[in-house]
Amino acid sequence: MILNKWSFSFITIAISLSAANAETDTNLAVKGTLLPLACDINIEGSADYGVIRKDMLKEDAYTLLDTKEVGLKIHCPASIKVAFRAVNGRDGSLAGPFTREPAMPPSDMLPGLQPTFLVGMGKISENKIGGYNLQLISGSFNDYGDRIEPLTLLQGSGSSGSEVTDWRIVNGPSYSYSLFGANDKRYLSFSKQGNTKPAAIQNVSGRITIQAFINKLSELDITHDFQLNGLTTLEVHYL
Repeated sequence: MILNKWSFSFITIAISLSAANAETDTNLAVKGTLLPLACDINIEGSADYGVIRKDMLKEDAYTLLDTKEVGLKIHCPASIKVAFRAVNGRDGSLAGPFTREPAMPPSDMLPGLQPTFLVGMGKISENKIGGYNLQLISGSFNDYGDRIEPLTLLQGSGSSGSEVTDWRIVNGPSYSYSLFGANDKRYLSFSKQGNTKPAAIQNVSGRITIQAFINKLSELDITHDFQLNGLTTLEVHYL
């Protein structure tokens, strides 16, 4: 896969090699695809939580903030199959009882939050600020007005020990729509309705939700102002 990045931070080659002797002649062709312009990926809107006062935070519990919604647009110079994944730029800063991230919180940690995968959003004085999630909104994606379905790539080992990759339509529990997964290699793509293979797309638009939470006040040093500092990079891969 070819890679392009956007942060929230080929050439047709035809080479013929011939080896000849008195008895044999063989050709090797090496080919690729010329993509003169990369796909553009843009977020419309922002997840601005404004001013959060100290008296809005809980002393010994996590504070769940409102859900924000932004638009996601992917425009390509021609129809092409793509996949994308979200990469956490603040690894190791997720507040809570976690040893790794992305991570799914215990059910009693953030009452009101649907089960989903969370990542951290930075630190202040080595104290973890909190965390957030990113979710696709079901039914919101289209390509030039034609509805498309999000796909997720399942990767693992088969019964024989061989590597298995399988695209599946995203549906089911809320965490299925997360841009993050149980590891940092959750790839997403798009298909035409009823198909389970990535489709060539050109002008995709859809919606994403963001919901953040703040760490316990007892675990923060807020003697001065600080910024929520989450960073996600969206990587676009050309299939």
